[in-house]
Amino acid sequence: MLSHRPTIEPVSHIMQSFDIEQAIFASSDRGSVKGYQLVARSPGIDRAMSQCLCRWAPTQLPSDDPEQWVINYFPIDDQRVAVTRTVIGGPEYSRRGGFQVVTLILVLTNEQFQAYRCNPILVVKTALAVGLLRLPASLDCEQLAPANLPVQPLVLPAESRRSRVVDSNGDSEQALLDSIVELVAELVADAQRIALIGADDPVRLVDNLIGKLSVDARRGFSFTTGLAPTVRRPFQAHFLENADLSRQRTLDAQNIKRIELNG
Repeated sequence: MLSHRPTIEPVSHIMQSFDIEQAIFASSDRGSVKGYQLVARSPGIDRAMSQCLCRWAPTQLPSDDPEQWVINYFPIDDQRVAVTRTVIGGPEYSRRGGFQVVTLILVLTNEQFQAYRCNPILVVKTALAVGLLRLPASLDCEQLAPANLPVQPLVLPAESRRSRVVDSNGDSEQALLDSIVELVAELVADAQRIALIGADDPVRLVDNLIGKLSVDARRGFSFTTGLAPTVRRPFQAHFLENADLSRQRTLDAQNIKRIELNG
């Protein structure tokens, strides 16, 4: 889904790092609890935080395509935020023929998030570059060590990359993207929940949109690049490939404004 090649910043920025909490949400039959739960977590994730993470974590993806994955972001409380990546895992433990959905979770303090300009996309791209937010070979380990993340992002934000576009086709495409982003930014600033339907590259769209928001506003801007809307996960923005009549009704029932990008 990250169709463009990120611009890597100088290696000197990766010499320092900080510890952040991490967790994995998946299907398991461990102990007396069966089904979806936090199957692994680092020591700093307590019971209250676990309950919050479980509420926001999904049990379904739009398809069973192993190449499909989504990015999600939401504040946990006044002090911490969560950046997550949901992927297709191995067979579901009950062996009913389906695949389990696995959500890989990073928890940052406000100070750590500020170091990434309060931009979850920068967190995700840097995390992937250093081997985080990736499906582990095994989900048998219940106790995780804190994750180690560079103190600064290894990629440039969208607003910095735009100045490097030189070809006319790229300029035209960026102008169209900017017009969409401006509209969405106004709705977000008014606290309107939105669903953008038909985004070819939702990660790029989110990255550009975040660049239009103030740093203070970014912290409260929760979003998913593909999860279905539910009352359990009140994201401010949904980026959906499509929306049939049933999903449109769900969006309308939650007062989520629909924006057709290809309409």
